[in-house]
Amino acid sequence: MPWLALTWKVLVIAVVLVVACGQSGTVPYAHGSGIDIASLPGRITFSDEMYVYAANANGSGLQRLTNGPARDFDPAWSPDGKRIAFRSQRDGSSQIYVMNADGTGQENISRSREDNWGPAWSPDGVWIAFNSARGTENTAMHGYVMRPDGSDVRKLSDIWLEYPSWSPDGKRIAFMSMQPGAAGFNPDYEIYVINAGGSGQKRLTHSPGEDGWPAWSPDGKKIAFTSARDDRGHSSDVGPFFDVYVMNADGSNQIRLTQGFGQFSTWSPDGATSCSPAAMA
Repeated sequence: MPWLALTWKVLVIAVVLVVACGQSGTVPYAHGSGIDIASLPGRITFSDEMYVYAANANGSGLQRLTNGPARDFDPAWSPDGKRIAFRSQRDGSSQIYVMNADGTGQENISRSREDNWGPAWSPDGVWIAFNSARGTENTAMHGYVMRPDGSDVRKLSDIWLEYPSWSPDGKRIAFMSMQPGAAGFNPDYEIYVINAGGSGQKRLTHSPGEDGWPAWSPDGKKIAFTSARDDRGHSSDVGPFFDVYVMNADGSNQIRLTQGFGQFSTWSPDGATSCSPAAMA
């Protein structure tokens, strides 16, 4: 059964059909037909930034999975659909937990004094990639991998790394990285790709503000991501205005998919649709 994961920051989930692209003004923009939500198969997991939930992809069968005393969010399905990794602040800092898909057996697997988040399962389910401030007194974020029980922790590199995302073949990891001098409401983050062993770092985006939260397509040919690069053209309120973009895995052909608000994308298993939180019209 296909499984999806995202964080539900607002009230409506937007499902975007990934199709051939046209032009909207000077910014490349994808145009697609409507999607029959009721026909979508599988299940999704998401959070309201307090609890983690699961539901059928068509919106039915809603189930709350966590009942912690603090925030639980950033859930991620294991490849076999039997477990969910997520971020929890119940221990006083951000830690990575793993639980069964029905919410039972919740266990802290990061077990670090400093903050940890961004869990991402390797395609074979053997590793969980994540970002951690361990050893930095919460002054920097680096990339690590560990076993699903929290053992065999290995550091990927010394570059700033957040929200890793495995390529479908398990050979590469995409991530967002804060750039030197980044500050303010819309700090400069860019998207990079690194080999799963920590070598071969390559930068994919080059725009001011936040580019982040990458998500590989199931065929490994594209990466969906969030960008605030068009913030000034569309938003006059406080803070960055995010849209969902898609690009080729080498960073070329970056195209905007949303004309509203979108963030934290995840692909359907067949690669035909992309699911993201969206602002309610």
